[in-house]
Amino acid sequence: MEKLERSDALLALGKRLVKALRSDEDFLSDWMAHLIAERMQAVEVSTGAERQAAEGACAQEIMRLWQHRYSAPNGVNPLANLVPLARTMESLDPGEHRFRYAVRVFGLASDGEKQDTTSWLEFAMHADRAARDVIRFALSQAAEEISEDEDFNSALNEAIDAHLDVSLEVRMIGLIDRGRTQQDEAKERDAAVRAQAARLEDFARAVSQVATELRSTCTTPEDLDTTAQPLPDENL
Repeated sequence: MEKLERSDALLALGKRLVKALRSDEDFLSDWMAHLIAERMQAVEVSTGAERQAAEGACAQEIMRLWQHRYSAPNGVNPLANLVPLARTMESLDPGEHRFRYAVRVFGLASDGEKQDTTSWLEFAMHADRAARDVIRFALSQAAEEISEDEDFNSALNEAIDAHLDVSLEVRMIGLIDRGRTQQDEAKERDAAVRAQAARLEDFARAVSQVATELRSTCTTPEDLDTTAQPLPDENL
């Protein structure tokens, strides 16, 4: 029964890959599509020991392509929706408990030394934490959208049932998209989320006050007809 399910999943995934590979403009992609299609056809028309051998040959070609899915031609990888998420995570690095904007100077502070801090320094600390809270939430929502996509889910399940390696994709989604758990864990999570939301609300009020103070430093009358210019892109 398990072998039959694996065979069905393998054929389903193979059909998905063949459809993605079909191209009149890319000879290599079209050749790969024909090769996998021939291997699947051999599985479908054979029985007994011949079918087992055909399944092995078909699996070999699909696995070979699967191992290179992230370097394959555009459109071939059915799990490619994770690529923008991975790039964003690499850039933002939200899991690190450090300042994103002051990596080099953060080491100058000694944990064993306590120094007086001004309200502005405390605000900077809160700003960093609030930014990371928002980033984590945005990434978790992005991961949830990807994992709930019907085509993505179908391809992922087909690959899993076909015993293909999807550890990277599963780990990436699981890293930030924890899903819904048991009731006690849900209550604990909700309490943490409410506390996080409260911190962000407090921070939003503080940001509004900062905006007022920032505006008060202007020394020239405000020209209401002038469209606000964007700030220069700076590497902080």
